[in-house]
Amino acid sequence: SLGGLLLSQERARAHPKTAAQKSALQKAENAIQAARTRWRVNWERKAQREFESRLRQWGNYLNEYRENPGGQAAYYPYEVRLRVMLDLLLADCPPNLPVHLQEMYNGLNLLLQAVFIPGEFVWDEDLRAGMPKSRYWYLYGSLRKGR
Repeated sequence: SLGGLLLSQERARAHPKTAAQKSALQKAENAIQAARTRWRVNWERKAQREFESRLRQWGNYLNEYRENPGGQAAYYPYEVRLRVMLDLLLADCPPNLPVHLQEMYNGLNLLLQAVFIPGEFVWDEDLRAGMPKSRYWYLYGSLRKGR
């Protein structure tokens, strides 16, 4: 999926690399950028379709969390990948994103902020330097385990 590709690219950028890995990453990024440029309209449409799908998945997780905070909070470090994908996909969506998607995205952000407890980075420590708190604040903490 496009979101999976963008997430993998972001994680690869964040992870420490050897010179050979840096070269391979640069080649991959050039190929991705070429596809993005050549197929811009199709890329944007695909980004929007996947954004909507990932938004529903993220909303489903947060709704499950609201119903059972104690049982679902532990899954946050895995499920938050959806939130990262949303940010990455949003950057590639057409500028006229439908209002209902914008409202759902904003509403889920408000819900997340209401139950979020700032804390430690939730993914592999090697990724921390490439995933700054200023952009990925939701990777630096956890969800409340109770109501």
